[in-house]
Amino acid sequence: MPTAGAFKQQITISQLALVVMIFTIPQVAVQIVGLVLQPQSWEIEFNDDESVGRASCSSNVDAAHDVMTYSFLMLFLLVIFLLFMAHSSRKLPSLFNETQVIYDSTFLSLVLLLLGGAVIALTNSPSTNPDVQYLVSLVLVLSITINSTVRIILPKLKMVW
Repeated sequence: MPTAGAFKQQITISQLALVVMIFTIPQVAVQIVGLVLQPQSWEIEFNDDESVGRASCSSNVDAAHDVMTYSFLMLFLLVIFLLFMAHSSRKLPSLFNETQVIYDSTFLSLVLLLLGGAVIALTNSPSTNPDVQYLVSLVLVLSITINSTVRIILPKLKMVW
């Protein structure tokens, strides 16, 4: 039976920075590639009889070839990886076990994504104000990010403080 000290391991700042870079750099690279290879352009979307239109930004690339689609796919894969890591650490002592918090945070994020996605899909027409889609997307990203941060990271920071 290993002693209690056998489980203790020091992580250096450089190791932590490396892990953060491994998870961050691919997303940053995809965003930069998307901006360079598929720049957004201003266009006007008209309804069927071209009587009503709205200004919008688009890269004029279908979703299957849009680099930003792959950016969202990478974010989704990161969440799946987080769920896998949470599931594999479910038998750790309660101090280190984040499984339920991660499951709850992910579930709430998925519910927000479904509700926000429905609003975005329903307001995707030339007769609606494009600000609605933008604001819903902004609130979605911020609420998912803040939800995860407050539920997972903040308790750790409180222990350190």
